[in-house]
Amino acid sequence: MIGILLSLLTHACEPGALDALQSSLGAIDRAWVEMDGEALDRGFEKVKAALHDQCTPLTPALSLRVHQAYARHAYTVFDTQTSVRAWLAVRDLAPEWTENLDEDVPPDHPVREAWSSRPGWKSRIDEAPPGGWVVDGTPGDQVPKDRAFVLQALGRDGQVTWSSWLSHTNEVPTSPWRSQRIKRLRGRGSVVSLGVGVAGASLLGAGLITRGQLSTADPSELRRIQTRANTLGGLGIGGLVLSGVSMGILWGVKW
Repeated sequence: MIGILLSLLTHACEPGALDALQSSLGAIDRAWVEMDGEALDRGFEKVKAALHDQCTPLTPALSLRVHQAYARHAYTVFDTQTSVRAWLAVRDLAPEWTENLDEDVPPDHPVREAWSSRPGWKSRIDEAPPGGWVVDGTPGDQVPKDRAFVLQALGRDGQVTWSSWLSHTNEVPTSPWRSQRIKRLRGRGSVVSLGVGVAGASLLGAGLITRGQLSTADPSELRRIQTRANTLGGLGIGGLVLSGVSMGILWGVKW
């Protein structure tokens, strides 16, 4: 999780990342057919790097190929769990693929049993980046709980700010956006609160100055001056109290 958050904060998209991803996926296809394990490993590392560097959301078709690459690589390194979750993603995104599954999935592969009785549960991502999420090439905030998925975060301009293949829902990076939103809320709220406090202090000061005029005022003006002093003082005290309470809520409450 820490690694995911760090990669999120340091993400910098590369203009040529999409071409690099497609090229790497092609290399994996060739390595798989030729049963070249070393070439497949090299291609897989390039796929991961290119996926991380994406600037634009992937299409569902390209997301499908990414899942297939992960499934093939996991199978060759005997990572059964990852292979199963990746193949389930392939099947969900391209149900027609099962007609030719013998080409990729041997008869004894655990995924054959896994997809025969699946609940299809999904989980909603509570936190979201400014531009929302893209899941397997489709905008949305629902991610599958029993299979892998390609997740991409969008910035306010619609550009991808983070991109990765995830095996489980508990790998979704949510903390940075929550902390950023809270930081913005506290920053803007503090400015407003301080403004109210300054205004309150000014009004209270004006009320005290007005009250000081009572000793030298004409008797006919005493009531008007007293009323004005009380009004200014009351507004000033109210502003200071409101400022203090709002600051306490902003910084004293766990959001």
